[in-house]
Amino acid sequence: MKTLLFLLLLSACQEYSCVSAKTLEFFIAAVETKWEYVFTDTADPAANQRKFASGVQKYTKAVYTEYTDSTFTTPKSKPPWAGIQGPTIRTVVNDRVVVHFKNFASQSFSISPIGIPYWKQSEGAGYEDSSSFQERADDSVPPGGYYRYVWDISPNSGPTTSDPDCLTYIYSSQVDIIRDFNSGLIGALLICKTDALTEDRQRRVPEFILLLSVFDESKSWYQEVGRAEKLKKTSSTNQYHTINGYINSTLPGLSVCEKSPQVSWHLIGLGSSPEIHSIQFEGHTLKVFDHKRVTVEMTPMTFTTALMKPSATGRFLISCRIHSHQTAGMNAFFTVENCPEPAPLPLPDKRNVKHTNDDEEEDDEDNMFSVVFKQGGPISVLRSSAKGRPKVWLHYISAEETDWDYTAQSGDRPASSAGSEWFRKGPQRLGGVYKKVAFVEYTDKTFSVKKTTGRTLIGPELRGEVGDKFQIVFKNMASRPFNIYPNGLTSVQPLKTTNKDKQVDLRSLAVPPGEIMTYLWKLTAEDGPTDADPRCLTRIYQSTLDPARDVASGLVGPLIICKSQSLDKRGRVVTSDKEKKLLFTVFDENRSWYFEENIKRNSEDPAKINRNDLDFYNSNIMHTVNGFMFNHLQYKMCVGDVILWHVASIGMQNNFLSVYFTGNTFEREKAYGTVLTLFPMTGDTVTTEVEMMGEWEVSAFDPSLKERGMSVRYTVVNCERVLPKVDYDDYDEEFMEIIEKNFPNPRGTMGKNRTIAIRVCRNRTVTDSGSNTRHNETLNRSRVCEIRYVPVKEENDLEALSQGGIPQDILDQLDDEIGGNSVERQKRSHQESHTVTSSYTELPQNQHNETQAGADTTNELLRKFLFKHTNLNISRRTQDEMEESLNPLSFNTIRNISMVEIEKARSRRELWSVGKTNQKDVKAMSDNEVLEDSGRKRDKMEESLNPLSYNYKDLKKYSEMGLEPASNSSDDKMYGKKSVTSDYDDYSDEGSVVGLDHFVEDNVGVRSTESKFRSYYIAAEEVMWDYGIDKPAQLIKPREMRRGLRKYFPTYKKVVFRAYQDRDFRHPIKRGELDEHLGIMGPVVKAEINDVLTVVFKNLASRPYSFHLHGVYDKTPGSFSTGMGPENPKLEEEAGDPVPPGEERVYNWRISRRQGPSASEFDCKAGAYYSNVNMEKDINSGLIGPMLICRPGTLNPRVLLQPDVTDFFLLFTTFDERKSWYLDYNIRKFCIPPCQARVDDPWFQTSNKFAAINGYVSETLPGLRVEQYRTARWHLLNLGTQGEFHAVHFHGLPFRVGKDQEHRMGIFNLYPGVFGTVEMRPAIAGTWLIECTIGEHQLAGMRAKLLVYNPQCNQPIGMQSRWITNKQITASDYYGDWKPELARLELTGSINAWMGSSPNSWLQVDLLRPMILHGIQTQGAKTSMGLSEFFTILYSISYSNDQENWSVYRGNSTKPYYTFNGNMDGSRIKENLFSPPIVGRYIRIHPLTFQKQPTLRIELLGCDLNSCSLPLGMERRSIPNSSISASSFLNKWLLSWSPDLARIHQEGRANAWRPKSNNPHEWLQVDFASVKRVTGLITQGARSVLKPMMVTEFTVSVSNDGHSWSSVTEQGTDSEQIFEGNSDNNEETLNIFDPPLFTRFIRVHPKGWVNDIALRLEFLGCDTQPTL
Repeated sequence: MKTLLFLLLLSACQEYSCVSAKTLEFFIAAVETKWEYVFTDTADPAANQRKFASGVQKYTKAVYTEYTDSTFTTPKSKPPWAGIQGPTIRTVVNDRVVVHFKNFASQSFSISPIGIPYWKQSEGAGYEDSSSFQERADDSVPPGGYYRYVWDISPNSGPTTSDPDCLTYIYSSQVDIIRDFNSGLIGALLICKTDALTEDRQRRVPEFILLLSVFDESKSWYQEVGRAEKLKKTSSTNQYHTINGYINSTLPGLSVCEKSPQVSWHLIGLGSSPEIHSIQFEGHTLKVFDHKRVTVEMTPMTFTTALMKPSATGRFLISCRIHSHQTAGMNAFFTVENCPEPAPLPLPDKRNVKHTNDDEEEDDEDNMFSVVFKQGGPISVLRSSAKGRPKVWLHYISAEETDWDYTAQSGDRPASSAGSEWFRKGPQRLGGVYKKVAFVEYTDKTFSVKKTTGRTLIGPELRGEVGDKFQIVFKNMASRPFNIYPNGLTSVQPLKTTNKDKQVDLRSLAVPPGEIMTYLWKLTAEDGPTDADPRCLTRIYQSTLDPARDVASGLVGPLIICKSQSLDKRGRVVTSDKEKKLLFTVFDENRSWYFEENIKRNSEDPAKINRNDLDFYNSNIMHTVNGFMFNHLQYKMCVGDVILWHVASIGMQNNFLSVYFTGNTFEREKAYGTVLTLFPMTGDTVTTEVEMMGEWEVSAFDPSLKERGMSVRYTVVNCERVLPKVDYDDYDEEFMEIIEKNFPNPRGTMGKNRTIAIRVCRNRTVTDSGSNTRHNETLNRSRVCEIRYVPVKEENDLEALSQGGIPQDILDQLDDEIGGNSVERQKRSHQESHTVTSSYTELPQNQHNETQAGADTTNELLRKFLFKHTNLNISRRTQDEMEESLNPLSFNTIRNISMVEIEKARSRRELWSVGKTNQKDVKAMSDNEVLEDSGRKRDKMEESLNPLSYNYKDLKKYSEMGLEPASNSSDDKMYGKKSVTSDYDDYSDEGSVVGLDHFVEDNVGVRSTESKFRSYYIAAEEVMWDYGIDKPAQLIKPREMRRGLRKYFPTYKKVVFRAYQDRDFRHPIKRGELDEHLGIMGPVVKAEINDVLTVVFKNLASRPYSFHLHGVYDKTPGSFSTGMGPENPKLEEEAGDPVPPGEERVYNWRISRRQGPSASEFDCKAGAYYSNVNMEKDINSGLIGPMLICRPGTLNPRVLLQPDVTDFFLLFTTFDERKSWYLDYNIRKFCIPPCQARVDDPWFQTSNKFAAINGYVSETLPGLRVEQYRTARWHLLNLGTQGEFHAVHFHGLPFRVGKDQEHRMGIFNLYPGVFGTVEMRPAIAGTWLIECTIGEHQLAGMRAKLLVYNPQCNQPIGMQSRWITNKQITASDYYGDWKPELARLELTGSINAWMGSSPNSWLQVDLLRPMILHGIQTQGAKTSMGLSEFFTILYSISYSNDQENWSVYRGNSTKPYYTFNGNMDGSRIKENLFSPPIVGRYIRIHPLTFQKQPTLRIELLGCDLNSCSLPLGMERRSIPNSSISASSFLNKWLLSWSPDLARIHQEGRANAWRPKSNNPHEWLQVDFASVKRVTGLITQGARSVLKPMMVTEFTVSVSNDGHSWSSVTEQGTDSEQIFEGNSDNNEETLNIFDPPLFTRFIRVHPKGWVNDIALRLEFLGCDTQPTL
């Protein structure tokens, strides 16, 4: 792989010279200026007119300005299109960027980059991160101040091979994220591939950077100045929707050459509030991450690189498709010019290669269509007989008015409830019938016969391939002007054009009532899908005269653009079984052209209608799917169908739409998902391979939208797959002769008949005497089955058979052949016991006439023709076993062709079998019955066909199904009863079951024949929650309150998911260090693909809740409440049905391949579970938890962790306590009179909203710790409603995503219901901020801190060396004189340890500050005579930061605490390491098992929180001798006490540095070779013969160049600091530098000594930002 990457890089560098890394210096200042949002120097008179009409005033703003040098006197010029943005910083990997920042403004500002790692000195953002004051100078540069930022561009922040040439990031000021942005401080940072830039760091291709930002002047630092000027000039708003700081198409300078091979657009979404943008470039398409886009979806802090190929000369509009933003001025023009100088020609695009007669087609175009309106009907323009030839699709479409009834019955959902309430008529209601206008297709030019007779509001579906053309004959049969125009096509023109017509914008060209207009739409290669796109793209067409009102009136339809050779001659996609279009459309009837008419027609008294009434306005907004509401649309499909969904969001709303696919996941960009995010007026294409039977919904994810009717229902049944018909039109005559010769039509059926194979089973009725049901139960073993081959007529085939039905004449024939009659059959059909199981598949039309001997040749031919890629392993079984097989068609593999093989090969589908075919039984059949209540028996063999429906306890069923149990099992084992298990085993009961070949879906990996059974016991229980705000309200400072540290009540009652050890729900599983960060979320439910997952859910709360596993199943037939036996199962219940308080329910799932990660994703992907009785209120009350689904074999079976990967789960959501079930309780409890809580009070609303991460606000979330250079995988969750989205930013930690292709990112955009997984390997130790970087959310408290630690920083803390003083060591008690201060490792003496006096004694160490501990060393003790030994055998550890809230160390154990193995004698040292480490100030050791008395001598191993206490290399000699020098050294008696001997623990006769003479002017110097962060100094004396020598006092000076020196002074003074030296020549003395020293050279100056100056030393510290 590395060789391949090298070759790719080498080839790129051969085409363009790759630039070498270098240091880039920028001189940037914050400068205040007067800014006008309308550019005044433009030559466009219309733009100037708009400016004066708008009355936009000048505002004081601060902008980044680049200067030529360090004098900051001469500004550098910038392109006119740059507008308000600062200078662009372009760089490549390994460059060093140095930014000299000067603040000329009147406020403090900074520069903080996104997308690159940096040291703390160059972060440009301030928060509590344990850094020193020297490292905080970058956080805020005061007015007039200067600071130098240094950023090293590391390889892990550069583009990957899948990324575009340059990644788009930004830099900005982060002193106050909202005020700084709205003041104007923003600039672009581009990190490019080495062949994308020239040596002077300019792009090789045309490049533009667009800041799509909403500036709110009321939130600027200069709002007071703005108010003063506002008195002089009135402005209608403080918000400006801008492109590069300009509105109303006044941005100048956007000009490109037509011949440019590509233009790079760097799009940056900005804003301090959650605004969304859908950006479109008129007449052009864009390529984003190798995907074709008509619009680019942008939210605040979205960074996108888009490539464009200029299509034609002209002036084109860049605009936001969201209507309100268009009217607010977010648009600009770019010009494509025919440049005189030739541009380099691009490589030939194979998609644009024309066929040999294309020119002829162009020449004959006028003739071809000149006869369209001749008498005698339309011209039929057919596809050429040659496959893949372009085609002209002729459509006759009218715009005609109709009365549309939104109140149509919604299938099985009555029109009462939500629907009837929504559509009721009244004084301020218009009901549900509105006059509208719709696109309608006709068969010919007469516009007399409609092409379809179905009732629809959405226009006809138009589809074609790249290279095809649409000839649209449009007739306006409405009463006002309209037109028709496609969104996403670059070539749209009238059929016949003149020079005058070419200048007409067809978007604004109206077709008057009664007139006809003919358009020609060409599908060019620029419009079509890329290789990375799905086969077809979903676009829309609409009337564009007034887009908002035209769409609201109904004029919209789907446009499908496919790759070449994707469609058959009828326009169907060849790779899917079915296609469904879902246009989620918001019709705002208030904006319809017919609104006033509808008021007159539908209101009781039009004069009394209050059009400004909000309720009235909302009642006229219809949330529909294809114009229908409340599940009116109901689709039916079969297991194994491949469904192509064309999904679009239509309407003028200002928010995106999240579409939730329940039951079956979809595939998009080579990843499986359940929620599709769509921006207004955009579409997408996803594929679903149906595998789960049942009734499901595709609906809006937001409950409020779904409740308003935005949903459809689809039913999946087992159709017993049929083979595809041979489409004779798709093959040439020669091939058809082969087909007809080998497969002649039987019985004269010709091409209209089809043959199906029906499995007919006659039962020998066997009555189970133990059954108390009201009918006989029939066992599969008693059946006699055979296959019957029956021809059926085509019209009887598809619809009936796809729903499990068999035509009546076929049933009559079968009855005759098997000796039955129709009366008996009808009787049987009404019985619950199913005595006939019928299944079918289509066969070649003569196959049933073949003899056994003659079948081989035909079978082989059929195999080669239809199943070229079949790879099936058919198990050999006895006849009885074959009759019991899950597949009803595999009973006799020697007869004809194997039915299993047919079904296995067909379009990647599985064959599933269900013995029940009526609708009730389909609904009742379960794929989920795994863990059942005791006592339930199953006698019907049909139910055992389901691999998941057997009873754990009935081991006989294993053998009946061809399975072997992995081990003996018991009731306790199956129900997860606690037993002697390894850590985490009680969290997940596992067992391997082999032999599941016919259960497991295809392509699941090498471990696909193993299924693990995992059980979880989860309860909903009520707790009190404070969101991490433990300060009393009166102690919270105003600045803290503004930054999210606020709450209305001290605590809040909430309900949370919590894990238990077993089904008794008596022993909760306490969280340890690995789970501490989960906060309010429930336990992580982990599973692998193919696992059988069981959750026993018990409701311990005071109101009903449920357990819903997002994206796996939405319905769980077979769930049972406590006490419900087999006689009365609640089979009709759904997962969302509430579980009453005190009851429990069992949920079972089998994790399929499509519910886990795809091959292009990481090994594991995130999911979630929650209660959805009322989703919004349940989640705001706290019921949500994470799920992790991994590939088989990923998780360690003992601890359920992936080796070498640390997983974190972060829930970004705003909890609104006003929407909690417990609001009234909290008011009653905490607002006691005279307190008055008014829900409409603004402070009540604000202080009851918590922008939280895992339920914690304002950096209070505990437990986020990751090892340096270790892979950390972050699973990001968002289940917010009402359009809540987040932009997740990890300061200084770039990450990658692994979807379709691997991409590097700096911000992850998180939409509701879409769970993201990102991966990183943190390179720089320290405390880093994680935040939602959208200003309002960040400032409201959506921030947390991550500690990156160095595991190598694992040094003795100071028990043995006595750096920890006696006062820091305490205990609960002690025995005799064995005091706690004696608990020091290797302490000598007759009494040399701490000894407790009781079994519950503990020893405590106060580290004075929080530190990170990696391990502990323990030792026992002996009596003076050595006759008795005292030691601690087992112990536990607890820790705290305040001595009030204590945590017991648990590590990766599921027990309440981790048990450490201690000593087995009184002298040897036992070391235990902490994984993960402990972070705390106070450490307690709790002896559990001990010899005689609890006795301890200890040493703690760890480091400071910055992992900056590492030895810098004196002892281990990484600092060479040449780097150690001194003022002088002593040569005496053939001994040289040279400076290089000044190493701690140095041995020998001369083992330290000694100067020639003892005086206070001597010094010892060390050169670290680079700047280090020095945090401490350990000193040691020496001995000469019998004379001890040591330094008792010393001072320190530092230098970065070895010439200019500065003394280390006392804090706050200019006095030189005196450090305490040694009092014993062999002991080590530690001095901490607080603050740390940042230096390359350091000198130690002895000021006091005993006998002689002698010095051995070690420096502590770490690497830091290098100097220039």
